[in-house]
Amino acid sequence: MSLNLVGSHYDTNSTQFDREWILNSNQDVFNNDMILKAKQNGIVAEVAHSHSFKKGKLNSGYRISNNSISNDLQNLAGNSNYTVNYLQQYLYTEYSGKKDKFTYRLGLGLTNIHNKSAETVTNNWSPTPKIVLGYQINKNQSIRFSSDYTLRSPSSQALSSNIVQVVPNITQFGNPLLKPYSLFYNSLQYRLNNKYFDMNVVVFHNYLPNSFSQFYIKTDNGFGLTYVNSELLEI
Repeated sequence: MSLNLVGSHYDTNSTQFDREWILNSNQDVFNNDMILKAKQNGIVAEVAHSHSFKKGKLNSGYRISNNSISNDLQNLAGNSNYTVNYLQQYLYTEYSGKKDKFTYRLGLGLTNIHNKSAETVTNNWSPTPKIVLGYQINKNQSIRFSSDYTLRSPSSQALSSNIVQVVPNITQFGNPLLKPYSLFYNSLQYRLNNKYFDMNVVVFHNYLPNSFSQFYIKTDNGFGLTYVNSELLEI
């Protein structure tokens, strides 16, 4: 059995100055002085256990991660503060083995994503199965098929309600109401290697039934680039 614990802290300050003006009159068309102060505290802990059998190996464990992010932004849109806390839990078990030229890895997990901000709280649970099948054609060739289903959380930028001035009349901001999304990933890999070269050919397919997209909306001062879950987007 093993126990891993990792902590992190980031404290960053960044500034950006953008100005556009008319040369003849020196009249400002766009003048954006941006100051961003960001703080992030994170911790990741995992307990893992491994047991070997005659024909395979069983791995199981529990992982928890927590990230707290705070952004203070000052720009043309004024002062804004956004704070969000990400909590993710993952309980898993996985069995792997080999028989003749075949290798396999079968896993089943349970994922929980709990995001909390001033605007909303989301709490999602999802099973996370995984399968990997391999076959050694000969000494120099092999194929492998992988398939897994996972639950993903939007980034802090996608969730942040802070308004960033991109150019005159165009802003960018996140959507605190975004939901975690599912990713169904399948891939088929062929590998050929010898003393002259090593070649990998991978064909893959991603299916994201409830991911999110970026699009422009009309705002009071022009247009804004924001995010919305694809299942809610009307085209």
